[in-house]
Amino acid sequence: MGEVRRIYADERAIAQLKEALATAGEDYKRNLSRLNNLVRQITEGDIRGDLATDFKNKFEAKEETLNKLQSSIDEAESYMGIKRESLVSTVADTQSDMK
Repeated sequence: MGEVRRIYADERAIAQLKEALATAGEDYKRNLSRLNNLVRQITEGDIRGDLATDFKNKFEAKEETLNKLQSSIDEAESYMGIKRESLVSTVADTQSDMK
């Protein structure tokens, strides 16, 4: 017979990972918003002309990437929630079948 492989999944660990991802997502959104505001303040107030336009254009060129990162964090958090629910359901079904 082949090697027996065991899967260990801890509901609490999955929930903690989901919470960590949620916190990271909230922090990221807050920091991205602060960065957007800072770029806007700098380029609309402190710096004018070609330098401001260049700086703003470079930042805006990266915005799609920054937003995709936010989406990835959100998706990972959602995935952990789905996996946790699936694990809880599987455990409950298994316990029910064993009675």
